[in-house]
Amino acid sequence: GHYAAIGVFHCTFTALDLSLTYLLARMCDAHSTETFNLLVGGMDARVKCERIKKASRVSCKLGSVFERCLTDFEKRIIPFRNKISHNLLLPHNSADGFMLLQLGKLPELEDKPSLKLDVFYDRAKWLTAFNAAIHKSLSVPTLPDSFEIDDPGQCPPKA
Repeated sequence: GHYAAIGVFHCTFTALDLSLTYLLARMCDAHSTETFNLLVGGMDARVKCERIKKASRVSCKLGSVFERCLTDFEKRIIPFRNKISHNLLLPHNSADGFMLLQLGKLPELEDKPSLKLDVFYDRAKWLTAFNAAIHKSLSVPTLPDSFEIDDPGQCPPKA
């Protein structure tokens, strides 16, 4: 039910985060992903996005579709992940979403949920498509001059 939506979103978020880590390792010409992980272990997704953008100045450039998706991930998906990870989500009685409870705010009984289940699944679907596009472009032995991906479609709007 409800909590499966959160799990699907978190799994797809983590999968994309790992793919971005691997891309960053390739951009930095790291020969060992285990050694590279010593440097980036504990680094959050937002910092990885920043480092990919910085690495593109000295490594392969970023294609326009990839750059748009990376920015959408950074500006829309990461804040959503932080919001749901640092607040309490309780199933709403209507069975189609969650009430978002924040520290310091008394819970208000709402007629409709703060976050509908579709919000989680729409983001998970886009994360999966973005991740698949990255994997396809990373399947080459050496990175091209410009790292580009197939368009995974539009990122869902901020929630």
